[in-house]
Amino acid sequence: MSTTESEYMKIMLLLAFVFLFFACKKSPDSRLCTTYLVIDSTNTPRSSTVAVGISSIISCYGSDLCYSYTGMEVAANGGNVFKINAKGAIPCVAQVCAQALYRVRDTIQINTTSAGIYYLQFYNNTSLVKTDTIIVN
Repeated sequence: MSTTESEYMKIMLLLAFVFLFFACKKSPDSRLCTTYLVIDSTNTPRSSTVAVGISSIISCYGSDLCYSYTGMEVAANGGNVFKINAKGAIPCVAQVCAQALYRVRDTIQINTTSAGIYYLQFYNNTSLVKTDTIIVN
């Protein structure tokens, strides 16, 4: 290999390294932070059976189109009580976002192990919005 070819290869290798370094480096503006969406309606049957469990259809929204939905957070809150939040994400750095509601509709399924009265407590972050009561036979 001649000196010119060797220098050319070194330059190409250096350029490839620089390209990969900057291509993989994320902008701090692209980070997403966890947030909660606003639950505005639920549709839960008043009764069910142990075999079927409890399903609930939940509608929620974010205040603009920078929001994204990441899933329902369902946590047992002692006994037959379940705390439910709609989790989402937004850019960590303030951005200009389209001013339209970001709407999501999802269904949760809760498996029941025994008959009794179950309570689904729906929260907007830490504020209780609604409690659905379900009789499981």
